[in-house]
Amino acid sequence: MPNRNMSFGGGLLLENLRLKPKIANFIQMTGNVWQYNGHFNFGVNTLNRKMYPTSGVDIQLETGYIFGHQPDFAAYEDGRELPVDTLNLDFSNYQRLVAKMNYYIPLGYRGAIQLGVNGGVNFDYSQSLVNAYLLGGLNAFTRNSVPFVGIYEGEVISPSVAATQIGVQYEAYKNFFVTPRAAVAVYDFTYGAAGARYNYLSGYGLSLGYSSRVGPLDASVMYSDQSRNLRVYVNLGFNF
Repeated sequence: MPNRNMSFGGGLLLENLRLKPKIANFIQMTGNVWQYNGHFNFGVNTLNRKMYPTSGVDIQLETGYIFGHQPDFAAYEDGRELPVDTLNLDFSNYQRLVAKMNYYIPLGYRGAIQLGVNGGVNFDYSQSLVNAYLLGGLNAFTRNSVPFVGIYEGEVISPSVAATQIGVQYEAYKNFFVTPRAAVAVYDFTYGAAGARYNYLSGYGLSLGYSSRVGPLDASVMYSDQSRNLRVYVNLGFNF
């Protein structure tokens, strides 16, 4: 029988983000930001197993209010420190909404159809460096990750992302899985979002996986119509 777990909760988090972004071809920044996150979350998990499930859903929803930023950055140009106040950085309060929904539909004895909808939106958001969503990769490594087959994590960074993905998982041999995937995404669709290289993405991938005692072992080949580059992606074990 599948696990049927429902959870909900909320609270106030004190977060510290350490960053080393590149905001121009010749300007580097390093530092960290302290901030508060008043949040509420809701989740439902009915997956029949943790590794390579074949039925059930995993839905995680979160809404939050980010406030009380205390940034501490240093900026450099060609090795020379710059006054940070000249860069017009803004750390205003904002609201966020994040959704991660994955569905598994049985397909015969050894297969399953995977449907995923993932995204995040920051409202009244004016930051250009902190708290945006990292689109790419096949796994969510951080709180702001939005998985997307075809590109690596963080190749696209945006305050508003919506991505959907479909795949067919098939157990070719005992504990060995083959999964082709396709995905599309849109981003930068909220008012005031910074200009980006793309506003639409499409990607494809083929994964070979093994269900081991230490967790899933996956190797994938990916391609995106926009980047036009073939990429290799490897995942070993569970993400925490």
